[in-house]
Amino acid sequence: MQQHPDSKIRYTLLDPSGVRTSFSGEYEDETAAAIEAMCAAARPLDEGIMPVMVTLTDPLHTPLPASMAGGPLPLDGSAFDAEDTRRRGELPRTCSPSTKARCAASAAARSP
Repeated sequence: MQQHPDSKIRYTLLDPSGVRTSFSGEYEDETAAAIEAMCAAARPLDEGIMPVMVTLTDPLHTPLPASMAGGPLPLDGSAFDAEDTRRRGELPRTCSPSTKARCAASAAARSP
């Protein structure tokens, strides 16, 4: 947003927090226990979707609205440091050959 202040594209940072969803597959014991703990602490989908719906139907009109679990998320902490963000943007954007191959295979599978 700082680089393109006149852009008509708008962003919202939204973290609905833990939402109970279905996990399929078989997991090793340690992973299965972690998944069970996450599901036990998470909200049901019909509750967890509410922050998303509110954001879509009644968005905040600020330069960069941000919320977590339905409450405001302050953007003045170290996680949102503008200088760090600028430096990260200058890093080379490369990925490994194996990652490129997986991305290409995934894109090909989605193509009609």
